[in-house]
Amino acid sequence: MKKLLEINKRKLMVTITALFMLIVSATAFATTYTTAYSTTYNGQIAVRYELNIDSSRKLVSINYGGSRSWRNNNPGNLKYGSFASSNGAIGTDGQFAIFPNYDTGYNAKKTLITTTYRDYTIEAMMNKYAPPSENDTAAYIRYIVSKTGMPASTYIRDMNSSQLNSLLDAMKQYEGFVVGSTTTFVEG
Repeated sequence: MKKLLEINKRKLMVTITALFMLIVSATAFATTYTTAYSTTYNGQIAVRYELNIDSSRKLVSINYGGSRSWRNNNPGNLKYGSFASSNGAIGTDGQFAIFPNYDTGYNAKKTLITTTYRDYTIEAMMNKYAPPSENDTAAYIRYIVSKTGMPASTYIRDMNSSQLNSLLDAMKQYEGFVVGSTTTFVEG
């Protein structure tokens, strides 16, 4: 009887451990991390995200490979500063903001476009957002026009929800958003 109880106790511990790891894996994508910084992982540029579970353990997720905008959860390649930090950025890679998850980064970009550039046309916005001194702005505008079907003279304030999402998606694609790999584990 004692041996049977010991075997069942081991099975229970294995089951609990497996369940915990499943929960960690399943919730990692929906987690809002509190700390993030650039690093390397398996010889690749990476961003390490951390969330304290308790005083001795933390949930760690590492985005590696892929594009910089993907690793940073920053589909708009927003530069780090007061706007990004007031819209949820939790770190910087030295130039661009790192957001705790994709949705926060996407929403920061959407807020920027719908507030700062509200009274701009697509063309005027792109000349500020991606200035010719840093980008091929004319090519960027042509890309947006071809992907969205909207003329460059369209005002941001006049876009419906579908058009705005189309604009944001076209910008994400042009900015080179490419998904890499993620590893998630509990440390400590």
